[in-house]
Amino acid sequence: MEKREADFQNFEKKEQSKKDIFQKKQEELENSVIEVFKEEEKEKDFSSKNLEKILDFAQKENLNLASEKIINFLGNYFQDNIANKEKIDYLLNFSKTFDLPIDKIAESSLKISLSKDMIYRSQKIINFLKENNIQIPLDSIFFESIENKLSQGEINEVKDIFSLAKGKNIQIDFSNEKKEKITIALENGTKKLLESANLEKLNKLISFSKEENIPIDFSKKEFSLASKKGIEKIVKDGFVEDIKNFYQFLEEKNIFIDFQEKDIKKSIEDSLISQILNFGDEASYFKDFNETISFFESKNIHLDLEYIFTVITKNFLLQGKTKAVEKLLFLKDKENKKINLDLNNIAKKTLKDSLLKGWGYITQNIIDFIKEKNLNINVEEIIQEAADNFCINGKISYLKNLLNLSQENKINVKIEEELILNGIKKIEIRTLRDIIQIIEFINQSKGYISKEIREGLVLGLVKKLPNFIQKERTQVEVELMSLKTSFGNFLNNFLGKEKEINPLFIKLLYESLPSGNLSLIFELREDAQSLNNLDSSLEIIRDLIHNFPSKENLVLIKKINEFFNKKEDKEKIYQEMKEFWFEKYSFLYPDFYSKEELEKFENDEEIKKIFLKIQEDLEGLWAERKVDKEEISNLIGKLQPELKEKIEKIIKDNNNLNINISIGNLRHSLYSILISKDTKNKDELYLLDRYLEEIEYKSYGNYLSNLKEIKENNFFESLEVLKSTLKSMEADFFVNQEMKEIINVINTFEFKKEDLPKLKFYIESLLDKISNFLEKERKDFYQLYNKFFPGESLKQKEELFSQLFRNKSIQFADDLALKINQYLENNKIVSEQSLKEMEKIKNLRKEEFNY
Repeated sequence: MEKREADFQNFEKKEQSKKDIFQKKQEELENSVIEVFKEEEKEKDFSSKNLEKILDFAQKENLNLASEKIINFLGNYFQDNIANKEKIDYLLNFSKTFDLPIDKIAESSLKISLSKDMIYRSQKIINFLKENNIQIPLDSIFFESIENKLSQGEINEVKDIFSLAKGKNIQIDFSNEKKEKITIALENGTKKLLESANLEKLNKLISFSKEENIPIDFSKKEFSLASKKGIEKIVKDGFVEDIKNFYQFLEEKNIFIDFQEKDIKKSIEDSLISQILNFGDEASYFKDFNETISFFESKNIHLDLEYIFTVITKNFLLQGKTKAVEKLLFLKDKENKKINLDLNNIAKKTLKDSLLKGWGYITQNIIDFIKEKNLNINVEEIIQEAADNFCINGKISYLKNLLNLSQENKINVKIEEELILNGIKKIEIRTLRDIIQIIEFINQSKGYISKEIREGLVLGLVKKLPNFIQKERTQVEVELMSLKTSFGNFLNNFLGKEKEINPLFIKLLYESLPSGNLSLIFELREDAQSLNNLDSSLEIIRDLIHNFPSKENLVLIKKINEFFNKKEDKEKIYQEMKEFWFEKYSFLYPDFYSKEELEKFENDEEIKKIFLKIQEDLEGLWAERKVDKEEISNLIGKLQPELKEKIEKIIKDNNNLNINISIGNLRHSLYSILISKDTKNKDELYLLDRYLEEIEYKSYGNYLSNLKEIKENNFFESLEVLKSTLKSMEADFFVNQEMKEIINVINTFEFKKEDLPKLKFYIESLLDKISNFLEKERKDFYQLYNKFFPGESLKQKEELFSQLFRNKSIQFADDLALKINQYLENNKIVSEQSLKEMEKIKNLRKEEFNY
């Protein structure tokens, strides 16, 4: 028995599989016919091999060439081009070639034309049918169209169809079964018109039913339900005369609605609220609003006015429309409406809501309203509650706006460090604007939070930025320039002031932010346009990159390039792309490219080249902080002639040794200016120093890779490079007081062979001090990190800590000092300290053994 059941299930699966395969082939055939029709319309040549292949394929697989999809496609073409003889001739020849039934195509064409209310076009189609002696069931087609139109309540179109039928001597019969269908259609149309409260069409529909002797039974429950929706709609529209007329119509037709029913009253109340909120605070709408209430009261329908006025007042306040609230209150008093409106409670709740939504301008309006009305509300207490809420939930951008608001209103706000400490790990970044707001909050945080909290905020921001993807569409260049300005203020406030914030954290934040490189944005837009020029189907990518060159786009372009460059796992990569597209872009463009389309792009070297360039530029904008060379050039032009000349010389110099020997002094000169209290535009100088640091990093990397080991012939130059790198260390804030002392000694060391033991001692001291410095920084960093982000793995901490020092001057100095130390050891040079220790032991031995 079980075997029989299993066999039957297998049989069913096989049959279903056959059906699926057949359906797939049928779809393939339909798409091919339509594609050939479009492609060869211009040629008007039916001798192509494509046609032969299609016909052979259809015959071999026993497929239906005259399927509904093909007939409807051709029918639509027919009615679109009925006035164009050349195109109709093409259609007739095409149909003949494929042995497609022209009568079915014409029938489909007329149905489409009538459904689109194209009476003139329908008339042309009927004329064509008569001229070419093509027979189709006109009476049933017209009946079906009238039935459909009546069901939609489109009575004007029904009359047009009747007129056309009369003019063409087409008989429309409503007897027997057809009468039953028309009755159902009339009822459906009536329901739709009641729902939309369209009295004009309702009256025409009723006249039509009388003319055709098909009465409408308005006592049916469905008409009552539809009328409820009509009442809601017409009240929401806000014209009191329309409400009166619709109400009168319901009474005349004996359509019963229990207006005392709770749900009905609630829907009317909500519609009234929507009416006044949608149309704003114009006097005419208040008049209609008031008359509507009076009309319902006259019909003994007493609405909950306290609820209506409360909701409207609250929403007007949240919209910043305090004048509209004044008009509403005036209306209440003028009409002597007995409404217990608790304005105190409404304003208090609205203020809380507005604050929690971060609405600065509207909140200010509400505060002004509270003061003007002299309401008994403790605004300071509510603002403090909101501040606590933002601290706990990491909504720092909201907190920043709140501080501005409190300062404008001379309200003291306290930021509880314990609360913000817990909230830092929840920092929210949804847009570039949020990043700007958080940096601006730190800028104005003096007197509110400690250095430790400030640094915690920077860490929280840095941790969130790698995964930040902006979902809102904005003008990226405008936001990036605003971000640049905020960071410039940040530098002016904190750079060189270690008591305010650790300068290493400043650099960590700088390296995490997008570059704000406008030239890259313009290049991206040009490249996006070039893609579109190469293939019009890449218009979607063009729009995404051109309109919003975001970090989100970087992820997408990386995936596309990965698909182009990998031979294996293409299906997996493609599916990942589709999922990413659906998640991020489907609200803009529902469909992603097919695998075949991507493979077509892959075969075009020029397209691939531009995709790679776009990825590189997006990385420069969002991941690698590529600086704008033109901006750097402008900054250099503003410097003192001597400094300008030195920097230009370094930029042009291709000799790594020359750069490494001189760049440290240059960066140290900039550093001295940067940390000065009187220096303005620190952001420009900081950007220039970061650019020099990038040159130094590349140059030092090349120098060190070529420096296999230090020998006598390159010892002196390596010492000079070390001195320069130590200057850069100071410029990078990688020094403490102990390190400064040994750095000064090494920088002033004059090379003499007999002084090598001293040098050995200095180098060992330097290595020891660097190790101690890093150990102390690690300890302090971990302590801070654990406080704000407890429970995170050692790997996460180590990765962020190493980012502070990896590929920086302190690493360069450490590497080179180790090589110099190795050279001295290889040459049997013992440090001065070690020599003293040996001499001391020797003297002790002499005393002990009476030498």
